[in-house]
Amino acid sequence: ANSFLRAFYCSVSISCTLPHVLLLLVLAGSIPHLPAMSAPWTLAVQGPTGRFQLQLSQGETVGSLRAKISEKSGIKPEWQKILAGFPPVQLKGSEFASIEEAGLTNGEMLRITEIAENERCALSDLNPTDARE
Repeated sequence: ANSFLRAFYCSVSISCTLPHVLLLLVLAGSIPHLPAMSAPWTLAVQGPTGRFQLQLSQGETVGSLRAKISEKSGIKPEWQKILAGFPPVQLKGSEFASIEEAGLTNGEMLRITEIAENERCALSDLNPTDARE
């Protein structure tokens, strides 16, 4: 690979730019490939206040998802009931689980409701993680 690069480099004019040289090095295997940047996720959310979209990074947690939903909907994270999939089922996983571990996929539609006041009392006696699983 190195002899190929030397021969090619010698045949290239002096006006060859640094990005071109780096591309040649990557193609020749002299520089390891850079990890691909993951595109942000978009989730559609339907809630009591209407529809909105959320932008999330891959690897974000269920807790950060709940916080972003709270910012847009006004429903406190601990009072959110999140349904996903078809047919819709309640979101599983702890607050520290990634959105992928919770079973979500990019482009998914979430439905949120506010937990009724009588259900909140029952949840306050339980560990919040256990109540959502």
